[in-house]
Amino acid sequence: MLTRVLAVATALLAAFVIHQHNQIGQLQAQVADAQTQAVQRARNIASDSMEGQTTEIQRAMKWLNGFYQAPEGLQRREGLWIDGHPDYEGLSSGCSRCTCATA
Repeated sequence: MLTRVLAVATALLAAFVIHQHNQIGQLQAQVADAQTQAVQRARNIASDSMEGQTTEIQRAMKWLNGFYQAPEGLQRREGLWIDGHPDYEGLSSGCSRCTCATA
């Protein structure tokens, strides 16, 4: 009798473990989907927030390039260019300051 009870309890526990394993797999897939959707929504929000600001961004880039070239600025003859390519770090930090100042 005790052996049957233990066998039934073991079978029930095994079924429960399998069910929980399947549930965990489904939840992991849902988390991955939610993360993918969150990244896409964040990109859309960032893109939408920049809409219509092309002129302002160009103005800020020209000003920043002038500041990099100016004697009272950073005095870099090529402005926002380093070794034949844009100074991406300077662009990102300068533009983030410009957008923070206009926000």
